[in-house]
Amino acid sequence: MWRKSRSPGPSSCFGVDLNRNFDVGFNNTVRDSCSSSYGGSAPFSEIETQTVRDLLSANAGRVKAALFLHSFSQLWLSPYGVNADEPKDYKEMEKVMKAGVEALKSTYNTTFTYGSIANVLYPAPGCAIDYTYQDLGIVYSFLIELRDRGFHAFILPIEQILPTAIETMNGIRAMINAMPSP
Repeated sequence: MWRKSRSPGPSSCFGVDLNRNFDVGFNNTVRDSCSSSYGGSAPFSEIETQTVRDLLSANAGRVKAALFLHSFSQLWLSPYGVNADEPKDYKEMEKVMKAGVEALKSTYNTTFTYGSIANVLYPAPGCAIDYTYQDLGIVYSFLIELRDRGFHAFILPIEQILPTAIETMNGIRAMINAMPSP
């Protein structure tokens, strides 16, 4: 039930929200180290975000999609989180998000909402998908918020875990199939 990393902070509060520790929009992240949305002392201040950055950078040009799975809310989100602007590739993103969401629904009738983070959820500066899209050029950069919509929240009943995995894989397959062939 801990949203942040466990790294020591500048105060008695521990951790950094890793999905606010990326470079795009970092200067607009929460500066209070006790907040659950604290972005850290600097972009990539955390070993976890450094590792993601380094792995994806080492494979630049080879990575066609970057997916970050979270829970909960049943959302399929695209850039931007830093502001409400739609990226220049939004129509293409929207096409594959729609395919993924339709496949999720057709599996167990689970309804997902899709669109950009700032327009569907809330502003999220420093988020991973803004970085992977804007700085690494990965058009298919998405954040998928899995089941449920808040009734069970982070404590999903065990009987929903396998159906969540199955419908999510079906959504990801549909997304891949909706992407243009290389």
